[in-house]
Amino acid sequence: NVCAVPVCNDTVKNGTETDVDCGGSCSPCADTKVCSAPADCISKVCTGNVCAVPVCNDTVKNGTETDVDCGGSCSPCVDTKVCSAPADCTSKVCTSNVCIAPVCNDTVKNGTESDVDCGGTCATKCLDGKICSAVGDCISGVCTGSVCQVPVCNDTVKNGTETDVDCGGSCATKCVIGKICSAAADCISATCTGGVCVAAPPTCTDSIKNGAETDVDCGGGTCPKCWNGMSCSAGADCTSGVCTTNVCGP
Repeated sequence: NVCAVPVCNDTVKNGTETDVDCGGSCSPCADTKVCSAPADCISKVCTGNVCAVPVCNDTVKNGTETDVDCGGSCSPCVDTKVCSAPADCTSKVCTSNVCIAPVCNDTVKNGTESDVDCGGTCATKCLDGKICSAVGDCISGVCTGSVCQVPVCNDTVKNGTETDVDCGGSCATKCVIGKICSAAADCISATCTGGVCVAAPPTCTDSIKNGAETDVDCGGGTCPKCWNGMSCSAGADCTSGVCTTNVCGP
């Protein structure tokens, strides 16, 4: 027969409570309970004097969110926001409960990367078999079907062991004069000078009329004399010793 002081577990709405045993000076109320201010609600949202269910656009950190309207079951949080796991962050990197900006060595595919820590704006290009969105993402310089391709000798790109586009190195095709080389074997001319394929020095056995020769591999004073019918400029160019109208004769 004594009126009791209100407490937060007497199963009666009394005192400062906004609903039975919650709100006011008691613990916050669950969703759908009566409230008079956001602080009366677990969701921290009081709309029309009713505690509202948490949603991902109510500008309040509630529900499973790790920061305001992001993380948990909501969209991932941007850099510097609070997180509890990598999935809470757009960068997919959560360090000391903070979303960290993407970098090119965080072992996560994030930022502009086309694959983990490579491609995009990263200095590191992606290896063969990795995901790409452009040729610039790949070490091979070839992106086909969004995958970096193994270098081949007909992909119109200087890659692999090639010294120039699709020639030299391990390619069967030798580089023509003017192309880049690293060794004589890279060049059709078998002559690499200053890192460039150049014409081979004339010889008397190269099956080409070059140098001082008056005909193919003969004449000119340094090569063997030419046979009758071959071109000459003087009798000394001919085995017969006779050069008539620039042709060796009897």
